[in-house]
Amino acid sequence: MKYADVLIGSQSDGNSGNLAQLLRIWTAAVTAKGQARRWVRIRSERDICTAQALYKRVAHASLAYWLDDKCKPCNGTGASLASLHDCTACTGTGKAEVECAGGFERERIKDMVSELAATVARHAERSRRRLR
Repeated sequence: MKYADVLIGSQSDGNSGNLAQLLRIWTAAVTAKGQARRWVRIRSERDICTAQALYKRVAHASLAYWLDDKCKPCNGTGASLASLHDCTACTGTGKAEVECAGGFERERIKDMVSELAATVARHAERSRRRLR
């Protein structure tokens, strides 16, 4: 998905059904991780609704960031287009900052992005072993 099919913000003709399925699977995984890690204490019906909304926001934001984490002002190069210095938006890393209203949610999004990266790394290692 990340490299071949559909990129967020692109005009490609990729299969949007794959993205929808990935989002459903990822939302279920984030919900399970959020419940296991007790992101929200469930004491009432309202807490259940709050937790579900949090899980959905974190799933959507983490998947969107993972699919397209390039800094927009420098287009992921890390260099300012106007000068020869580092991009001020990403401080030369080429990666955009996770945009979110609150620190609690931002940390959960970053955590889930690292989970996605770890999953890709595990699959890549498994593929490398099979190709040997």
